[in-house]
Amino acid sequence: MSQPGIAGLRAQWDEQGYITVSNVVDAQRTTALRKVCDDVLAQFLARNPETGEPGNPDDHVMRHLNRPSYFHDNPEGFQALMHVAADPAICEIVAAVLGEPPLFRCTSYWYNPQTVGCKGNWHRDVQFLYPVEADQRRLVEAVSPQASVQLMLALEPTEDNEFVPGSHNRWDTDEEYHIRWADEQAHNLSDDMPGAVRMRQEPGDVLAFHPYGLHRGRYHTNKLRRTLMLTYTTRGDAREDYFSDQPWCAAAGYLDDLDPFAQQFFGRFIEAFTPFWRDSDCDPDEEKGQPGYSPS
Repeated sequence: MSQPGIAGLRAQWDEQGYITVSNVVDAQRTTALRKVCDDVLAQFLARNPETGEPGNPDDHVMRHLNRPSYFHDNPEGFQALMHVAADPAICEIVAAVLGEPPLFRCTSYWYNPQTVGCKGNWHRDVQFLYPVEADQRRLVEAVSPQASVQLMLALEPTEDNEFVPGSHNRWDTDEEYHIRWADEQAHNLSDDMPGAVRMRQEPGDVLAFHPYGLHRGRYHTNKLRRTLMLTYTTRGDAREDYFSDQPWCAAAGYLDDLDPFAQQFFGRFIEAFTPFWRDSDCDPDEEKGQPGYSPS
C-alpha cells in the first residue's frame, strides 16, 4: 500500500475508500498508550461501568475509555489518552477526509478474544441500520459528503482488518453479493472475497476505511490485538446516540489537566453535545450508559 501525503489523502479516500499513514505516533508514546489502554481494559473486564457486570473477555471491542472512573489513580494516563485523541497530526489526517476540522465523538479499544475466536463476517455497516436491500443500495450509491471517520491507531502489529478498495461508493458485484448477503448471509465468513486487501499496521500507524465499503475484522485468540479507535465527526453531523452519550465530560474540572489545544478540542465536543445531555436523565458526575452495537 502506498502512502500519500496529507494533500493526497482525500483523493485516495474518494477513490479507494480507505487511507493509511505510517508512524503517526512514535514508539515511546505508543508503548505508554498501550499500557494506559490495557489498564482500562482490565478494569472493564473486571466490571463494565455501563452494566455493573464483568466485561466479556470473548468480545472484541469496548467503548468510552475516557470515563473518569478509569483514571482515579492515574491522571497521567488520562492525559495521555486525551492528548492522542486531540493530537494535531491525527486531527490533520481526519480533516483531510472530512474537509473541515473534526469534532470528537468516541474512543474504542479493539482486543483479541481469550477463548473463542472468529474470522468476522463480510458486511457494509449500512446493513445494520437498513435491513431492506433497496435502502442499502440507495445509500451506498449516493454521493454525499463524508460525515465521520473511525481512525484505527495500532498499538500492536496487526493485519486483522480486511477491505475491498473502491467498494464504498458502488453496489456489490454478483460474487460480492453472494458472500455478503445471499442465502440469509450464509456465506459471509468466506475467505474468497474478490479484491479484498488485508491491512497491515505496525504500532503507531493509523488506518481508516469507509464503513459503507465491504469489510470485516478477524478476531484470533492466539494473535494479540490492541487497537485504539478514535471516532470523529463533522459539526453538522453531531447527533445524540450511544457513541456521543458522554455526559461525564461536562463535569467540573474534567479538562483542567489537559494542554490548551486539547482543552479547546474537547471543549467543542462538550459545547456541541451538552444540549443532548441536558435533555437526558444522566448526571454528568455519574457514569451512566447503555450497551451499543459494534458491527465492524
